[in-house]
Amino acid sequence: MMNLNKRAKAGTVALIATLIVLTVIVIINALVLLMPKKYTQLDVTSLELYTLSDTTIESVPKIDEEINIYLICSGGEDMSGSALNNMPQLSIFLGRYAELNRNIKVEIIDPIENPNFTEKYTDEGLEDYSIIVESARRYKVIDLAELYYYYNETYGVISADEYQNFVMYMTYYGGGVPELTTNFDGESKITAALDYVTTDRIPAVYELTGHGEAALSATLVSSIEKDSMTVASLDLLTSDIPEDAECIIINVPTSDINADEAAALSAFLEDGGTLFVSTAYTMLDQPNLIGVLAEYGLSAQKGMIVEGDTSMHYNGYPIYLLPTANTSSPLISSVASAARLFAPYSHAVLSTVTDKNITYTPLFSTSSEAYTIADDAESADKTEDSLEGAFDIAVHASDADTGAQIIWFGVPVFTDNANSMTGGNYQYFVSALSGTVERERIVYNIPANTVGAYYLLVNQTQATFWGAVLIIIIPLAFAVLGVVRWQIRRKR
Repeated sequence: MMNLNKRAKAGTVALIATLIVLTVIVIINALVLLMPKKYTQLDVTSLELYTLSDTTIESVPKIDEEINIYLICSGGEDMSGSALNNMPQLSIFLGRYAELNRNIKVEIIDPIENPNFTEKYTDEGLEDYSIIVESARRYKVIDLAELYYYYNETYGVISADEYQNFVMYMTYYGGGVPELTTNFDGESKITAALDYVTTDRIPAVYELTGHGEAALSATLVSSIEKDSMTVASLDLLTSDIPEDAECIIINVPTSDINADEAAALSAFLEDGGTLFVSTAYTMLDQPNLIGVLAEYGLSAQKGMIVEGDTSMHYNGYPIYLLPTANTSSPLISSVASAARLFAPYSHAVLSTVTDKNITYTPLFSTSSEAYTIADDAESADKTEDSLEGAFDIAVHASDADTGAQIIWFGVPVFTDNANSMTGGNYQYFVSALSGTVERERIVYNIPANTVGAYYLLVNQTQATFWGAVLIIIIPLAFAVLGVVRWQIRRKR
C-alpha cells in the first residue's frame, strides 16, 4: 500500500511537472508572438536578403504620415519566396518596413476575394506579388518584374522587361546568351515608392516636340516616372514653357529650333532651368540650338568617333563605343559600378568655358586611342584628317550664379535597341536627370542583392505547421507519455 502511494505520488509530481513545462512553453510562445518580428524572424540567409540597408533604416522612420502597403497574393497566401530564383518572401520583407515605422501598415490582398480592389490603382490586372504603396497624397504600383534584374559584367544591368529582347538579340547575332546573375532590387524600389508617396513636390519634366525629335520610349518614360518625376510633351510653337518645368529634354532633333524658341530656352536656363540634350553626329547643322548651348561654353566636334581600344568598344564594332563613366560625377556615379553605356555613332562635345562661375564636368569619355572619321567616311579607318585622343561624348555644365544646368550627350543612345545592349543607357539617363532636379528626398540609391544561392525559407503554411508541431504536438506528446508512464507505474 505504501509502495502504491509512493508510485501515485511520483506519477502526480511527473504529471504536474509536465503540465508546468507545457504551460511555460505556451506562455513563452505567446510572448514571442507579441515581440517585434525583427527579434523573432531572424535573417539567416547567407546573403542577408531580409536585412535593410542603413539608408532605409535611417530614412523610413522619418515618415510622419500613414502609409498602406498592399501585397497582391492570389489565395491570400504569400508564396513569393519559392519563385524567381530564390527571391525573399515579400510579406516578411515588407514587414521589416512596418517594424521601422508604426505609420506603415502591410496587408496581403487576395484578388480572388477582392476582384475590384486594384481598379483604383490600375486599369490592368496586377500579377501576383505586385506591391501597392499608398499615402493620402498619392500611390505607387510596383510590378513584380521591377523587383529584380539581371546582370552581366560585360553587358551591365538588364531589367526583367528587357530580358527577352536581350536573349533574342544575342541569339540572333550568334553570340549566345551570357551567364547572368539575378539581383533582388526590392528595397530600392519599395523605399523609392515611399519617397514618392510622401514627398511634397514631384518635379515636372517636359519633352520638346516639333523638330523631328526621337520620342522617349514608353519604357524610358516609365523609368522616369518611377523615379518620382512627371513627363509631358512641350511644343514651343504653340505654348510657353510651363512655370513648373524643371527640365526640358531635347532628344536627337532632326531640324533646328527657330529664333523665338531659342530665346525661350535661353530665358529658361537663366531662370535656373535644366536642358537635357542628345544629338546625332549627322545632324549638327542647327545653329539656333547649338547657339543656346554655346552660351555655356559648349560646342560639338564634327565627325564620328572610332574607338581604338578593343576593351572600350563592342566586340568587332569600333564605332559602337563602351565609354568610361566619370565616377566622380554625382549624376552617374551610383550607376557606374553596375552598368555600361552603349554609345554607337558618337561625336565629341567640346568645352570652351571661360566664365569662372560655370563648371564643366565630363560624364563619359573615350580612351586616348580614339579618333574621328568624316561623316561620309566609307570605312572606319584612320585618315590624315582624323583627330586623335580622348574625347568627351557626354558632359554636364552648371552655372553657379543662375543655377542653370546642361547635360549634353553627343550620341543618340536613348532608344530601346541601344539600351537592350547593356541595360545601362536608361539607367544613366534617369540617374543624370534625377541629379539635376531640385527636391527633398528621404532616400537615394540603394544597392541590390545578388540572389540565386539556396537558403532556408519557411512560408506561412510551413510556419503554421511547424509552430503547431513545436508548440502543441510535441509538448502534448510528452504530457500523454507522462500520463501513460504514470498509469503503468501505478499498476505495478
